[in-house]
Amino acid sequence: MLYLPVTTLSGSEIRLPVFASDLYRLCGMVLDAENDNSQLSLLCASSPGVLLYVASRMHSETGVSVACIGSATEFIEESLFMSAIESDALAPVDDLAMEQLEHLNKWRAKPTRKRLAKYLGVVSNLGLSEARKVIKTIFAADFSFERLEFDSRATRNVITSIESSSERFPARQMWLMCAKIQSLQLEFQSELLQKKMQSLKQLAYGASHEINNPLANIATRAQTLMTDEPKRSRRQKLAVIYSQAMRAHEMIADMMLFACPPELNPEPQQVSELVNRVAEEMRRELKEHQVTISIRQYPDVPICECDSTQVCVALKAMFNNALLSIGSEGDIRVQIWRRNDADIAVSVADNGHGVCDDIADQIFDPFFSGREAGRGLGFGLSKAWRIAELHGGKLELQSQCDEGARFVMTLPIRSASGRNAVDRIDNVRAA
Repeated sequence: MLYLPVTTLSGSEIRLPVFASDLYRLCGMVLDAENDNSQLSLLCASSPGVLLYVASRMHSETGVSVACIGSATEFIEESLFMSAIESDALAPVDDLAMEQLEHLNKWRAKPTRKRLAKYLGVVSNLGLSEARKVIKTIFAADFSFERLEFDSRATRNVITSIESSSERFPARQMWLMCAKIQSLQLEFQSELLQKKMQSLKQLAYGASHEINNPLANIATRAQTLMTDEPKRSRRQKLAVIYSQAMRAHEMIADMMLFACPPELNPEPQQVSELVNRVAEEMRRELKEHQVTISIRQYPDVPICECDSTQVCVALKAMFNNALLSIGSEGDIRVQIWRRNDADIAVSVADNGHGVCDDIADQIFDPFFSGREAGRGLGFGLSKAWRIAELHGGKLELQSQCDEGARFVMTLPIRSASGRNAVDRIDNVRAA
């Protein structure tokens, strides 16, 4: 057996024991791009040490208690879970004492909150009372321990296949190798994104200088000719020329926004007011397509610091995407809630055709459009994604093909450069 790297629980530094095979499985999950919740659920059901380690890391790094296995899986996938591990992070441990082994077997037989607290109290010497407090802190009240899946036969097969290679790859070496690979993966993704941004920036600058001037000339001439043209049919043709020139200009402006976004001007904002503003602006267009929109704000949604102009651009892009997905006669549902202590979230859901798995990875890419050629450049969701990222948030897709799409934009309550918006307003009121 091995001890996991040191984690802090209830102010005490603790090493949690795990089997080497469980450590291999955790390493494999971190590197598996297609990892799903069932793998972590299975592992945590057999290894309380892994469950406690992941939950404590998640709580210490994000300030969020684990509400479900899905949130823990998301944390493992998105955080640099192994890169900070030192070379002496893992230490060998003798076999578990009888009392520890007894509580481990009880946990494996039926995972419960009470049994996890007893196991932690025994292996950490915290005592049962303090262990219960720790469990209450790092796990949300509605976390369902009973839903953890444990298939002993499947686990035994995985352990056998992994332990057969343990002599060639010692557990600590495997852990450190995974940490290095994960670090390199994230570095590659970051560098690739930077290169893409640089290329797009050069393209945007070139298009802005070389194309915008001719477009402006075309639009001006078309307007002038429309004024003097007596025939209606010709005026209509000139109007098409003008509208298409302006459309091309807007595309270049979108490209510039994505590649070279303006500096944000974050101010305390009530996001629900921004949502209502954009909905009102689109009310006529929605009515023409017989699309209804409903907006629901949950209680206790705080004011957040954001650039209202840019957030409205992102919201409008999300609304437009929903409208285009529906076409006509449908519903758009908007929800606003406090996601955790640091973020609020806005979701825009529709009952359109949804987003299929084969294009889901491309949905936020510049120039990508799920519609046929000639129906748009594909910068709508890219703009929304970029604006959310600039605020320190993110834009996520939750969709199944033919079952509608749901996009969730997360915005930090506190801006990247400033203090908490609520604190700022309280200070102004106090003055």
